[in-house]
Amino acid sequence: PLFASMTQQDAHEFIITFLEDIHKEMASVKGQYTEVVYKDDESPLEVYPKFISAIRGFQTSPLQDKLQFTLLNTYQCQCCQNTKFSFQIEQQLVLDLQFLEDLEQETEKTFQQYSFFKVQTQNQKKSTLQKCIDQFFKTQKIEKFCTKCKMETE
Repeated sequence: PLFASMTQQDAHEFIITFLEDIHKEMASVKGQYTEVVYKDDESPLEVYPKFISAIRGFQTSPLQDKLQFTLLNTYQCQCCQNTKFSFQIEQQLVLDLQFLEDLEQETEKTFQQYSFFKVQTQNQKKSTLQKCIDQFFKTQKIEKFCTKCKMETE
């Protein structure tokens, strides 16, 4: 029904919806998801197996096993330096293409200023993609409540 209308949809929306529907058809629902509780002194490496076990105990499919990946989010309080973490299941890595366009425009200006030839090697293209991935994973300041010092910090 989502794609039955005459409204325009892009290929990304289609493939994500298609894969989610296949996953739902193949998935075996085993019960309710229970949040993984961990102690403050446990590391992400110690908690990750518990997290994966809880996810697989809830709903799993062969498709999910091949396409999903887990991101580790780490939060550090700017007041007391307390560190917390969480895991996030993802099926796609959404890169900031505006960042990529801005980077390409900067590179183009630099080439025009300092070079007689407009040459872009394969290595430069790879480094551009790497910069886009680095942009996705860069440290960000967010507002979050710290359970240790009871402060709302960035």
